[in-house]
Amino acid sequence: MLTTRKYSFSDSSSPQLSEIIFDVEAIAIQARYADELSAHRAKRVWIETLESHFLLDCESDYLIAVNIDNSGEDLAFILRCHFLSACARYAFWRITNDQAPEAQYVLETAHIPLSEDSWLGFQTSDDLRELANESSDNPLSIDHASKSVNLNKKWFDSFESMIDKIVRSFDPNDK
Repeated sequence: MLTTRKYSFSDSSSPQLSEIIFDVEAIAIQARYADELSAHRAKRVWIETLESHFLLDCESDYLIAVNIDNSGEDLAFILRCHFLSACARYAFWRITNDQAPEAQYVLETAHIPLSEDSWLGFQTSDDLRELANESSDNPLSIDHASKSVNLNKKWFDSFESMIDKIVRSFDPNDK
């Protein structure tokens, strides 16, 4: 199972709310959209991007599907792409390790329609991130349900310890 956390989209009037994550163990990229139109628009753009940037064929190199998730408070549409072949797994590695920034950007913004009014959607779309590293490696986390930012105390304590070691290494009296 890719995710166990609860998602919530509190502003259902905005179809631009989305999230895109990748799972290294499953070799998959998953996006969550508040409306079906955005999910299917993103699916079409993902297929075009994987074909044009990496020369991958749907069905033989990867599987992609849109599914409905009604397990939370709000209905959501999940776009999930599993990378199957060696070429597809290499494309996954390139996308998730910042080796194909153009393709990564297109995947992140695939749900946004091209229009004069969509500039804000392109500016505020979520970045691709790894599911496993969300809580431990990031100094800040965003709770979409309450629209609040949470501090990762463990990360800041580790950072403070590292800074103290650096400062002490320059202190001539501390040897």
